[in-house]
This record gives sequence, C-alpha cells and structure tokens, in this order.
Amino acid sequence: MNMMNKRQENLFDSIKRIEAIKRLRDRGIITQRDYWLLTGNYRIVGCGNRACKWEEKTE
Repeated sequence: MNMMNKRQENLFDSIKRIEAIKRLRDRGIITQRDYWLLTGNYRIVGCGNRACKWEEKTE
C-alpha cells in the first residue's frame, strides 16, 4: 500500500512540474525549445551545417 501512495505522489508531482513548465512557456520566460527539452516532448528531424531542426512529437 505504501508503494502505491509513493507512485501517486510522484505522478502528482510530475503533473505539477509540467503545469509549471507550461506556465513559464506561456509567459515567455522559456522558449518552445526549452519546453520540449524539459518535458522530453521533442525529436530531432535533421541536422545541417550549423544547427539541428527540432519538432514536437505528435505520438
């Protein structure tokens, strides 16, 4: 039973963290790329000479 409570707390904390990150993005404090990096919701679709192209995962 204690293990189940621990998982629920971790899930709750994760949801709160994602909500806080979204608020930072919406207020312009962090960039869309920072948001993707912090949430893991990105993929690299190709790299050129100077930079890589990023896009949001749509799965």
